[in-house]
Amino acid sequence: MIPHIRKAKTVAIDLEVTDDVESDKKSILEFGWKNAAGTGRCKNTKGLNFSELSEAAEECLSGQTAPCIVGHNLLDWDLKILQEHEVAFPESSSLWDTLIASWLLKPWCDSHALVVHVGAHQADADAEACYVLFETQSTQLAPCLAGSRCCFFGSFRKF
Repeated sequence: MIPHIRKAKTVAIDLEVTDDVESDKKSILEFGWKNAAGTGRCKNTKGLNFSELSEAAEECLSGQTAPCIVGHNLLDWDLKILQEHEVAFPESSSLWDTLIASWLLKPWCDSHALVVHVGAHQADADAEACYVLFETQSTQLAPCLAGSRCCFFGSFRKF
């Protein structure tokens, strides 16, 4: 894996902001995460308040000051919503969006949706699936991100 990511503790996060389709940015119902210690989820059917969100963000980091924050559509969805709720991660965090990495690694795919086999649309299960996807993607992209010459065409499988 890439040195600055290898040193960081990886934390995958996911938000659920409605009961089904993530469309209401005003109320976060679930904040889920997966880190080295396991998975966690903070849930409030009426919406998480600032204190609950802050505690969840702190707990998912496990004291890390330079984590690698991972999420599927992290940059365009989760981080923006957390910023709207004034919840921030350390400035020294590395960010990895598995949706963007999926576009780079498999541009021919019709869908780049996060596949969750059990517990889909539960923030902790989605975060765990994202964590696993990150591990695969970072291994595939490591030679390029480390500055080595690489060619993906030999390692891509279309079917």
